[in-house]
Amino acid sequence: MISTGFVLWFKDIAHRLFGAQAYDVAFHLHSLESVLALIFLLVGHVYHVHLAGGIKPFNMVWLTGQMSRDEMHEHHPAELERLDAAGRGGDTNGDGPISTR
Repeated sequence: MISTGFVLWFKDIAHRLFGAQAYDVAFHLHSLESVLALIFLLVGHVYHVHLAGGIKPFNMVWLTGQMSRDEMHEHHPAELERLDAAGRGGDTNGDGPISTR
């Protein structure tokens, strides 16, 4: 992607070094690379946010706005301490939901 970007950026120099079609080829390759990068980012985001980390089939927090105290302690300990200090930490036995809103 870097090399095609340089060809697009320095069009005149690339034309002299690589020929007349270098810009067109670089443009198409750069476009394809950007689409592949976008697909990779989307798939990576969906996996790491919704599927990974032992939360199967996916993390329901984005739908319900609640998570268990154990999940909160594992993934967001500083936020749990702040909620406990404010008296909004929920059940202390670990199985009650904590509102994240």
